[in-house]
Formats: sequence, structure tokens, C-alpha cells
Amino acid sequence: MRRLLGLRRWGSSLVREFDGKFPRFLAVGFSNFVVSFTVFRVLLALPWSSQFKASLCQLASYGAGTVWSFIWNRRFTFRSTEPILGQALRFVSLQASLALVTASLIGLSVDILELPPTPSWLAIMGVATIVMLEKKFTVILEQIDTVIRQAHERIIGERRVKSKDKILSLYESDMHVIVRGKSDAEVEFGNTLFLAEQANGLIIDWHLYKDQAPADSRMIPDHLERTEKENGIHLNKLAGDRGFDSAAVAQLLAEKIQNNICPRNIQALSERLQDEEFRAHQRRRAQTEARIAIIMHCFVGNPARKWGYTNKARLCAWGILAHNLWVLARLAQQQTQDQAA
Repeated sequence: MRRLLGLRRWGSSLVREFDGKFPRFLAVGFSNFVVSFTVFRVLLALPWSSQFKASLCQLASYGAGTVWSFIWNRRFTFRSTEPILGQALRFVSLQASLALVTASLIGLSVDILELPPTPSWLAIMGVATIVMLEKKFTVILEQIDTVIRQAHERIIGERRVKSKDKILSLYESDMHVIVRGKSDAEVEFGNTLFLAEQANGLIIDWHLYKDQAPADSRMIPDHLERTEKENGIHLNKLAGDRGFDSAAVAQLLAEKIQNNICPRNIQALSERLQDEEFRAHQRRRAQTEARIAIIMHCFVGNPARKWGYTNKARLCAWGILAHNLWVLARLAQQQTQDQAA
């Protein structure tokens, strides 16, 4: 039983993001304008007639600009490695409503009111672009003062900023400081994912914390409640590292569940190590680190390429489901091999 910590690492990513991505974003945006306007004017100049010619030309030009923008922002601006299908569907769904609105307005101004097409297109698309950018940047602009104050305190004033007052991400307010105390990652930033596996490797309980996660030992009561009441699993033995050990946990397990959690107290640990069954459980617990690595790198992704707690929780759910199906298939294969032997 372990925690999967820090779905995202922190560096000077904010500076790198604005230094590198923003100019590329502007370049793609300008090229998108050229493509959309060119397609609109070419289609409008072709010898064909329709009652809604300008509206249809706008739909086609907006569609061409959307495809152009998606391809180049994915490859050039953000260099995304996320599966293209899901990303494309989300991008198109966000742009579809704006395409219908602009096509209706251009149809009204050009097809019905017979206004000049080029000024009408430039005015409507200019307003639409401003509205779209305003929605994107409002989230950032509302936090600028806090970001400046935080940077001043930490860099110029060389004073610590309380975790509750820090902005860790401009787009994800539910990220938290996670202190691991390990040489390769003393501190990480993200959400804490609690995992519990049984002896054969199946994950029988998990929980992604939206708020700041409690201490390891305080996770145990909720874990037992989820396992027994929600999943209908009655535990006989429980093993974990020393972070999960506490007097409250020992009292909670008492006679109901055999407690094989590693003690914090050195003398108590020395005494428990005399028990062969306890040593066997601790050896098995050590394999959980490999289980965490498998889930992180093979099924969830590290960093998790999802924004927002809801999306990350959904990603974890699908990843753990796929992992368990993979484990079940391997167990069946192993049983067949054992029988054949």
C-alpha cells in the first residue's frame, strides 16, 4: 500500500511556457487568419450561387482554419504527444459553436443586408477572436497580482510563502505541494493518488485527493471504509510502510485485521523482524514501488496529460481498470503455464 505522488513536476515551467510557446502561438494564429480569409474570399469569388453563399463560405473557411490551427498548434506550438483522436474531438467541439455563430452573422450581414463581404468578415472575425482570447486570458489576468507578489516575496525578499497562499498553476487551482523527502524528488506538485493492491497485484482501492492529502496514517480509516462498504472486500492482513503506522491505526486494526505495517519505532521494528510472516509481508510490500512505476508510466502517464481534477480522476479510473484487466490476463496465463508444467 503506497501513494503515487506528484502527477506533475515543477520547475521554471511558467517562464519557459511564455518564452517558447507564446510566440509560436501568435505565429500559428496569424497563419490561421491568412488561411481562413483566403479560403473565404476564394470560395466567395467562385461562380456558384446560393441563398446562403456567404454563410457556407464562412463555415468552410472556419473549418479550414480550425484544421490548420489544430495541426500546427499540436505539432509546433505545444508539441503534444497526447492521442490525436481525443484531442481533436475536444478541439472541434469547442470551435463548433463559434463557427455556427460567425457563419450566421456573416450570412446576415452579406447575404441578407448585402454589406461588403471583406469588411464584414474582418469585423465579425475580429470580435470573435477578441472574445475567444478574452476567455482564455481572463484566468491568467485575474492572478497576475498574486503571481507578482509571490515572485517578489520568494525571489527578491527571499521569504517563504505559505503553501496555502501559493499559486502552483495558472490553470489548475487544485494542485498542492507534496513533500516526499526523497533525494531525487524532495518536493513535488500535483495531487496525491492513494493505491492499495492485493498479493496478486490487483488494485483493490484507490483515491485521488482533490484537496491537500492527509498524513499517510490518516488515510487508513477511509481506505478500510471504501474497501469493506463500497467494494465488499474484507481484509485479513494489512501491510504498509512506516508512514502508515500510528497508535490510532494500531487501535483501529486491533483484532480484526492482522497489522503488518512497518513500525516507526526502531526497537519495535527490530522485534517485529523476528517474525517470519511480518518479513514476508514487508518483502511483498517492497514490490509495490514497481507497481506504482507500471501504473504511472504504462497506464496513467507521468506527467498526467490532463487538466482539472475531474479529468485526472477519470484518467486514473481508466488507467487502473486497464491495469487490472492486464493483471487478470497475466494471472490466467500463469495458471495455464503452471498446469502445463
